[in-house]
Amino acid sequence: MIGWGGILPVYNGNVFELHPLAVRSDKRNQGIGRTIVTALEDEARKQGGLTIYLGADDEIGDGECSLANVDLFDDFQGK
Repeated sequence: MIGWGGILPVYNGNVFELHPLAVRSDKRNQGIGRTIVTALEDEARKQGGLTIYLGADDEIGDGECSLANVDLFDDFQGK
């Protein structure tokens, strides 16, 4: 896996939070993040979203993403 991201609907589905977003460090600056964000924007639009914002508040310990207290980087695809 080289990158992944997600959107969360808020405010009755009219607004989406872009969170999380990650690209493997050795694959950055190749347009992968842009491609992921564009796909997520398209999906938000299909679901009736009017705007999207970046969220970066789901952190625990040393700043790792917890997504409801689940370590996403331990067996990510299984979760």
